[in-house]
Parts: sequence; structure tokens; C-alpha cells
Amino acid sequence: MIYKFNEWLVNTLATSLSSISFVYICIIIDVTELLLQPPQTIQEWCTFLSQTVIQLVALPVLAFVSKLEGAKSERILRETHDEACEIHKETHSKLDQIINLLNKG
Repeated sequence: MIYKFNEWLVNTLATSLSSISFVYICIIIDVTELLLQPPQTIQEWCTFLSQTVIQLVALPVLAFVSKLEGAKSERILRETHDEACEIHKETHSKLDQIINLLNKG
């Protein structure tokens, strides 16, 4: 029971956190923070850039890109599988023809 809940929770979070909507939400949070409390010193700018930009924008973008690449890989894998199955059928058909010719002779 708890395993199914954990699986559902992880899948839901992964889907939500890797969506382009989440990226936009993080950008809005970033810009809002920058407007409400702009960094004043170089150290504050470095902290803002390293923490806020990387954590709130870069990571969701990377997750989104990873999700897109995963879907692309899955599509390629499915196409390759379908082609291999078709070649397999053709090979069996030719093999059956050869066996029939050998049995007649």
C-alpha cells in the first residue's frame, strides 16, 4: 500500500517539477525576488545567481529537457523495435519458402 502511494507521489512530483509550467513559475519567483529585494553587493549578486538562478531555473529546465529527450529516445526505440519485428517476419517467411523448396526436392 505504502509502495503504491510512494510510486504515485514520486511520479506526480517528477511530472510536475519537470513541466514547462514549473519553469515559468520559477522564473516568476526569481524575477519577483529580484524586484522586491535586489542584490546590492557583488557577494549578494553571486549568491543570487548561484542559488536562485541555478536552483529555481536551471534545474527545472534540465528536468524538462531530460523529459523531452526521454520521450524522443522512447520513440526511436519503438520505431527500431517495429522495424526489427518486420525484418524478423520477412526472414521467417523466406525461411519457410526455402524449407518448402527443400521438402519438394
